[in-house]
Amino acid sequence: MRHSSDRGTLNARTLEKDHKRLAALLRPGLSVLDVGCGTGAITRGIAKVTGDALGIDRDKSLVPDEPGFQHADILNFEPGRRFDIVTAARTLQWISNPQQALDRMTALTKPGGLVVVLDYSHERNVWQPDAPPSFQHFYAAFLKWRAHHGWDNLLADHLEDLFAQAGLADLHATTDDELAPPGLWPMMVDSLGPVIVRDGFLTDLKRMAAAGGIGAYEGTQALALRTVIGRA
Repeated sequence: MRHSSDRGTLNARTLEKDHKRLAALLRPGLSVLDVGCGTGAITRGIAKVTGDALGIDRDKSLVPDEPGFQHADILNFEPGRRFDIVTAARTLQWISNPQQALDRMTALTKPGGLVVVLDYSHERNVWQPDAPPSFQHFYAAFLKWRAHHGWDNLLADHLEDLFAQAGLADLHATTDDELAPPGLWPMMVDSLGPVIVRDGFLTDLKRMAAAGGIGAYEGTQALALRTVIGRA
């Protein structure tokens, strides 16, 4: 199964705010491959700095129809060249074999170049105060649904091991937790909820209760994020 991300959420992202460790590494003249580029918001920011950025995504409906973007799956992507930096932000969480994807990213990196990955550990997200029970039920179903499809709910915790297995060196990991943007989970309940119901992990009645509960929630959620950088 493949997941399709929300276009509005992707469009609101920026290089400086949402992939800041990568932003600090960029300079003019570097070539960069952005894996899982979505609607291209971050990729365009990369291109403004380096002058050479290619964004790919396996979801054809999201990929911009403009130069610098290509509909492609990293698992079988053959661009005919290698890049100074290969990056993926919030992408490997939706791949059932992240090691295979990271191995391919490494193979597309020039010797001495960098692989930069930013991703979540969904099981470590924290709500202050506790989210409503109806939403907690939804979130538990969300985690079970993801696990059923082979998506790692503790991916950020495992990135350094994946990097080492890919043969990357000089590993550097940082904790980059962020607050969930307003409206994230009401949107997720609305967009992903019907899919989770369809797949048998939630009833529609529970989904509707979660929508009401999280819609009225006034607390904050810290998203557990890590960036790992390695040298090819």
